[in-house]
Amino acid sequence: PWLYMQTTKADAEFVPAPDWYYNFEYLQDLARGYDGYEDLLTTGYFECELKKGESIIFSASLDEMGSGKEIEELFEQSIARRTHKVDFISCLEHSARQFVVRRPENRTEMISGYPWLGVDGRSTFIALPGITLEQGYKEDCIEILDTMIRDMRNGDFAGSASAYNEADAPLWFFWTLQNLEKHIGAADIWKRYGDVMKSILEAYRSGIGGRVQLHENGLVWAAAENVALTWMNTTIDGKAQLPRAGYAVEIQALWYNAVCYTLALAEQHKDKAFVEAWKEVPAKTKASFNEKFWLEEEGYLADYVNYDEVNKFIRSNMAVAVGLNYKMLDESQIVQILMVVRQHLLTPRGLRSLSPRNPLYKGTIEGDQRQRDIASKNGTVWIWPLALYVRTCFDVMKEKFLSEAKEIIAGFEE
Repeated sequence: PWLYMQTTKADAEFVPAPDWYYNFEYLQDLARGYDGYEDLLTTGYFECELKKGESIIFSASLDEMGSGKEIEELFEQSIARRTHKVDFISCLEHSARQFVVRRPENRTEMISGYPWLGVDGRSTFIALPGITLEQGYKEDCIEILDTMIRDMRNGDFAGSASAYNEADAPLWFFWTLQNLEKHIGAADIWKRYGDVMKSILEAYRSGIGGRVQLHENGLVWAAAENVALTWMNTTIDGKAQLPRAGYAVEIQALWYNAVCYTLALAEQHKDKAFVEAWKEVPAKTKASFNEKFWLEEEGYLADYVNYDEVNKFIRSNMAVAVGLNYKMLDESQIVQILMVVRQHLLTPRGLRSLSPRNPLYKGTIEGDQRQRDIASKNGTVWIWPLALYVRTCFDVMKEKFLSEAKEIIAGFEE
């Protein structure tokens, strides 16, 4: 594409002086095992006389900007939109806004991470309440949800939120709605999204792509050869490092939360057919979950269960089971889990993905992409489960936890 370079000063003269600078070196890219060298072109420069105190605005764009007055107006509008970064929270809010991206055809999306990641359903639904609703941008939240819903087929998100690739992603959709309800009310949630909620649950019950299926015991089975269907989806040389095939703890928690929430709204809005068809599911799910996942001697939840094993690794996934609105555990179980999380996983920067006492634990994430991938789910600290842990602590300890919560936030300021 053409690059249009303009200034607001009419007599500024562009002096062509094209020149190549070879082999710029990018240390972070090289450290990750990527190509880390690039040639960069400089095209020339502008030359003009400035009076004392005079300002000039330079514009570089893929579109021609028009007159100097139009450039000035756009510049002022841009300045007016900027946030004042004066403390940690304002910097955090400013950063969060940069992940909302508007596309052609009325599509509003959320980028999962700069510079390498695109749109991902799981990341979108987990982060959406914080990035939009906490700052009062409920319209952005709704637009992003509507964009994701537009790609639904037969009850399953056909786009990046699809359970075909991420067995838990569509279930985080309900978590986002629970947060949105505080801003628009239950009636509006059911009117806008009731049919979508029911169709997603039905997709799990019918089975998705031979990979994801609700079983008779009320638990969701997710398994595929050489594919990890949970967020612990590290793949090296085409092979999933943590397949966690079978019943994964966080997927069952999300499933139970989704069904209970949909039933609550359906009862409230007199959807008798749905209530009749689904009212038996939560009790069945809860009973099966406690039977298969609760480790009585250890005092915490198994990470995943299948026909061959009960995996007892201490991972942050159990934080999901205690941090959602609808829980399958009693208060005694929740307190025991919090104690295990504090002892093994809690750090000032988030929750470890694996206990340091596990022989597979990796205490640092560094090196090339392969080394980083191995470490990323075997010890690396992740921030998003911390929010669920904090919420659970408030549920149990009420206002007594406030001072500790403030300490956690203060720990990020540096």
